[in-house]
Order: sequence, then structure tokens, then C-alpha cells
Amino acid sequence: MNRYDKVVNLHNDWTNIPLKKENNIYHYTSKYGLDGIFSNQQLWANDVYRQNDMSEGVYILELLQKNIDVLCDDEVVKMLILKQVTELSPELIERFYNSDKYRSFIISFSTKQDELALWNYYTKNANSVGYNIEFNVERLTSNLKTKKLKKESDHITQYFDKLKCVHGKIVYDEKEQINIIKQIIMDFCKVTDIRDDEWAYLLVDKLLWVGFFMKHYGFRHEYEYRLAFFTLTDKSKMDIDKVPVEFEGINKNHIEIYFDGLAVNSVNCSPTNSKENNEYLKRYMTSQYPNLSKISESQIPFRNI
Repeated sequence: MNRYDKVVNLHNDWTNIPLKKENNIYHYTSKYGLDGIFSNQQLWANDVYRQNDMSEGVYILELLQKNIDVLCDDEVVKMLILKQVTELSPELIERFYNSDKYRSFIISFSTKQDELALWNYYTKNANSVGYNIEFNVERLTSNLKTKKLKKESDHITQYFDKLKCVHGKIVYDEKEQINIIKQIIMDFCKVTDIRDDEWAYLLVDKLLWVGFFMKHYGFRHEYEYRLAFFTLTDKSKMDIDKVPVEFEGINKNHIEIYFDGLAVNSVNCSPTNSKENNEYLKRYMTSQYPNLSKISESQIPFRNI
């Protein structure tokens, strides 16, 4: 057995990470986004390091630096963790970090069906409108597919393949975040006596993954629920694993995730002064989405700004 096997197994294991689940979640989007989701029966999973939130990926490293004395009392472990943080931080800030094995993609939802702060992202003026799509979590996450590439002789073909995800509520409470990080560090210390750069890399890389489910308290109004995908996209390693097709147009750095139409429960319309926006949704009440039986309007009063 390789001396790092136990550490690698722990690095890849999510069973001991206390991610909280929900039965139903809501994806807020624009009218344009709604059409794309329903017409193509797909969602976009975006590269986590190319988000408009510049704290993505960096926040967990800031927590490590700020709380290192609370997180562990072993000076060697502290030194190794901080060394990895120091080396990774500039790359993350510049959005250049990619693991040799995996890239990370996310889809954001909310646990709130009717949240004004989220509607405001899509209703910048009196004529704009937003929608949210209610998904059943179990049906959604158990039947996700993406297009992958495979090499056959001298040519490359595309095919559909299932894609697993890690999912759960975002943790906003800093004390809870620190407790999760501390437990992961303890687990890595218990599983082996190794204390070197490779061990520390795997530990901090795992913390970066878990950090995708941690955000600053200032974002708590989003009540975010996240699906995360950790997948190989390096075409030079296609012989090792099949590679998801990464969209390479204007809005690149995402992969297209296809979902089961049975996962859609309802659609809710933002505060609006136009009943046409609700009527517009009825075009998607088809056999493609057999559980889409409810179309509703936000209970928040419309306000013309």
C-alpha cells in the first residue's frame, strides 16, 4: 500500500462532512435564463474560480490563516498548512488555480422560494422580470448527466454520461465553519503519521473543496444551496477518464448539466405589474415536465422604482 493511500482516500471522502440537505430548492434566473433551462432541459455549472464573487476559493484560506492557532496546536502542522496557503493564495486571487486532476464547477440555488434580495438581481427596472424554478433535490441530484468526450481510434466522439455531485446548504456561521475545518484537520492527523508537503497539499486541497460550501456571513440573505462537481477536464488525460465537454463560446468556463424533467415542481414569478409574465410560464407545462403543476406569483408587493 502506498504511504499516502489513506490520506488520498480521506481527501476524496465526503461522508463525514456535515452538509445539510433540503427536500426542495429554488433556482433564480432571468426570463432568458428560464427559456434556456426549460428549452434545453439543462443547467450551467460554472467554474468556481471564475465567479463574480471574488471571495470564492479565497475565503477558506483566509479562515485558515486567521484561526490557525485555534484550529491546531501542532507547530509542524501549522507550518505546513500555512505554507500551502501562502503558495495557493496568489494563484486563487488571480483565478489561475487548477488541480492536476480536477476542476470544480457549481450550480447555485436557494432554500427560499420568495426572497426579495434574490429577486433584485433580476428586476433592475420596472419592465424586467425574474423567475425561480423549484426542484426536488433527490430527483434532481440522482439523475444528472453531461456530455463527455471519448477517444476512439483517431477521432473523438461525444456521449451522455451520468455525473455525480456533492450538494448541501452553504454555511455562513463562522464558528460552525471553524468547527468543520478543525475536524477535517484532526481527521487528517489521525489517519497517518505522515507530516510533509504532500500530506499538507491533500489536506488543504480538501479544505478548498469543502470551502465551496462556506461563505462570509454578509451573504446569508441568499440562503444558498449548492451543487458542486469535481471532474477531470484535461483533454490530454482523456485516456485516464472521459472528459466533460466544456462550453467554449463567449460565456465559457462552464459545463452543461442535463436534468430529469420530473425534478421540476413549480415556477414562481418575481414581483411584477404584468400578468403576462405569469401567463408566459404556461408554455412549459408540457409532458416534458409532468410535475410542473403550479405557477405562482411572488407575495412581495410590486414596487416601481
